[in-house]
Amino acid sequence: MGVIKRRLAYVVIAVLSIGVPLAAQAGIADEAEAMAQRVPKRIFATSADSAWSRSGLLSFDALVRELAGADVVFLGEQHDDPATHRLQLELLKALDQARYNAVTLALEQFERDVQPVLDDYLAGRIDEEQFLATGRPWPNYERDYRPLVEYCRAHGLPVVAGNIPRPLASKIAKEGFETAWESYTPEERVWVARETTHPKDSYWGLFNMAMGGHGEGAMDEEMVEKFYAAQCIKDDTMAESIQLQLLSRPYRQVVHTNGSFHSDYGLGTAARIRWRLPEARVVVIAIRPVASWQECDPLAEALPSAAAVLEEDAVQPHGTPLGEYVIFVPGPDFGSDEVVSYPEPPEEPEMEMPMPMPPPAEDKGE
Repeated sequence: MGVIKRRLAYVVIAVLSIGVPLAAQAGIADEAEAMAQRVPKRIFATSADSAWSRSGLLSFDALVRELAGADVVFLGEQHDDPATHRLQLELLKALDQARYNAVTLALEQFERDVQPVLDDYLAGRIDEEQFLATGRPWPNYERDYRPLVEYCRAHGLPVVAGNIPRPLASKIAKEGFETAWESYTPEERVWVARETTHPKDSYWGLFNMAMGGHGEGAMDEEMVEKFYAAQCIKDDTMAESIQLQLLSRPYRQVVHTNGSFHSDYGLGTAARIRWRLPEARVVVIAIRPVASWQECDPLAEALPSAAAVLEEDAVQPHGTPLGEYVIFVPGPDFGSDEVVSYPEPPEEPEMEMPMPMPPPAEDKGE
């Protein structure tokens, strides 16, 4: 649960086109832009049924084909990692193409009560200055989340502000669940999940460990329980936001960005959407920045035994993996003696896979 110290690292691509015909130059420019957007990565499937090699490695194109049939794709992030956010944009673009423009982006980073402001910006009714002044974006919005929102704005994709307003969650952390829940006004309850629970399951075990466990300086259990209830109401609110999208637009895939603690091991928000919509196909991707490609072990962070209190956690020989897929990207501390390039694993043989149908005609231009 330690914090990784990071510094920013960039990869620069130069393309020379002197003497190339104009039409070819345009093609080269397009290719250069595509390469500049790509992120060096190592993709692992944690299920033997999904991986085409014993190592679990998967190509990016194969990953997109497998994700195309999902109802919800969780992109678990480290909030301050630039390469992670570039990869999120790369995945959003690829899934938008694979799903025939039938994708909805949902964000932990915006709160439910600013949805009207977000909608007005996407529709062009207000400018970006007005949007930023009233939308309460995160401090790293411009660098990390703006490219996602701008892509959706340019391509007509809906964007969901999925999280509970922070003051309402903070009230639970300070006052306890029962007191805060009863104090919410009718106007405030609109922005909060109608149903929420905070059971002492594996998620509680992880949360308790993250908050200091039982060592010196740890919070007392009553305080941890308050913070845990606040964490759970965030998960339930985000899950309900996803649920409402799937029920109102069942042909659209929801791509959800969140801190990875909200979806690691299929817990948190991921578990709560599965509880709400058990028939939905939910896929969890954990994105991890590394200092070296030698650190790419998709099972290295299997669910700690101290947190594994569910029966199914105990029967898996290697523990519960972070997600169905784990993607490693170069972190800011990536070794300078390694060549940062764009190699992909060789393509696996083509397989017959069902592809999603185009969305209904009336949804075009939405």
